Amino acid sequence: MHEEFPTETPAVVTCGLPYANGDLHVGHLRTYVSGDAYSRALERVGQNVAFVCGSDMHGTP
Repeated sequence: MHEEFPTETPAVVTCGLPYANGDLHVGHLRTYVSGDAYSRALERVGQNVAFVCGSDMHGTP
């Protein structure tokens, strides 16, 4: 059973870090566009949501 939206707990929608190592491809649509659409849909029903891409915390500053 699931809770009705909006919930008291904020929602977090994540996806992997986009790397600029080639041309855009259909994988970008599958990941980033769908994550953005899902987070916007949650916001429309009043849910507190954060859409976060991955980070490269161990890369060169």
